[in-house]
Amino acid sequence: MGGHQQLSICFSAVYILLSITAFAGNSLILVALYKESSPHPPSKLLYRCLATTDLLVGLVAQPLYATYWMSVFQEHWSRCRYARDAGYVTSYVLILVSLMTMTAISVDRLLALLLGLRYKQIVTLKRTYIIVTTFWVFNIVASLCGIFYPSIIYLYSCLVSPFCQVISFASYTKIFCTLRNHQAQVGDQQRTSQTNALNMARFRKAVDSALWVQLALVVCYAPMYTVEIVVTCTNKYSLLLVVVRKVAIILLYFNSTLNPFLYCWKISEVRQAIVRRSFKRMLPQMSLEELLCFPSLVEGFQPASFAPVNILLSITTFLGNSLILVALHKESTLHAPSKLLYRCLTTTDLLVGLVAQPLYVTYRMSMVTNTGLFIITQRDQPTSWLSIMWNFFVNDGGNNRRQTSRPVVGADIQRECNFEECLYNFS
Repeated sequence: MGGHQQLSICFSAVYILLSITAFAGNSLILVALYKESSPHPPSKLLYRCLATTDLLVGLVAQPLYATYWMSVFQEHWSRCRYARDAGYVTSYVLILVSLMTMTAISVDRLLALLLGLRYKQIVTLKRTYIIVTTFWVFNIVASLCGIFYPSIIYLYSCLVSPFCQVISFASYTKIFCTLRNHQAQVGDQQRTSQTNALNMARFRKAVDSALWVQLALVVCYAPMYTVEIVVTCTNKYSLLLVVVRKVAIILLYFNSTLNPFLYCWKISEVRQAIVRRSFKRMLPQMSLEELLCFPSLVEGFQPASFAPVNILLSITTFLGNSLILVALHKESTLHAPSKLLYRCLTTTDLLVGLVAQPLYVTYRMSMVTNTGLFIITQRDQPTSWLSIMWNFFVNDGGNNRRQTSRPVVGADIQRECNFEECLYNFS
């Protein structure tokens, strides 16, 4: 197996993994933003636009690049060329829309600070829709023109990218200078209303979350821009530079996977919406023993909230270890006993993704719907884990299931959960 074939397999596996994580993460974010009403609608629309571009990166752009590298490995050059051209067009559209949306978010935060009470009158949802639509139309047209005239999209991106970064930097600089002056004035007065203090704290939190997303974008995009500058200035394209450029592109796409984690970490409304989606109702007050030992019997708890994690781990584990088994099968340089041990280890990991984790998904979904292989109910025939998942996500988590009264729940917990006995058995 040649060096370029090994690189093709590695890059294909990375793109497939990033595609799955970007699609799954941003799907959750879009659902959370759809159900959350606390953010100002224009700001919410901008975050939804950003999450949509990241979702399309995982749904369209990264699979195209995975197809490109698979075609290189299989030496299907015609399919390779089509996948490359389609990947370039979609990448330019989504990357430039993301840059413009991040710039709009920074300007939105600045206007919220400077306009005060006039902010909601000037920054309306209709105007924000017009701006977002303009972003998409301009970039789609520019990218389609780039198919016939590549220099157009190159010059367009060279102008738009620095322009967006400069505006974002200027906006956040102005925000922090204004906040520092406000803090100095408050320190001099020694008095401020509780409402103003609360509003300022919320604004600082919103700016902090937007700035983290902006910094993640800069960190992920900077290597790609650096490589392009080096190539343009030196006019040389060595093998090392080619590999570095491909790695920089992967890091650029990693931003689409990273953003959902930043949303959940820094934006409390999104985090709370995801929690509410997972735990349909508020958890009743319970002891730590009840929660850890038998949570499925506690009213309002949704054990299937862990099922998407198991599904994601199952898919990634199966794909990754399948590629490793294929590579080990074709690799002849390893010593045969060592190779066999690695294949055995990889096989166990593959079976974890193929058998163990799907069984846990079935178990957790059965705990919600009171059906399946692992929960004894009044139904005689078990249902498949796919039908259980469909019942949970489409039929709203099986809300038509029987409600268990609180005294019975407490009795079940006491019967199923004896901490003293558990400690005795473990000791």
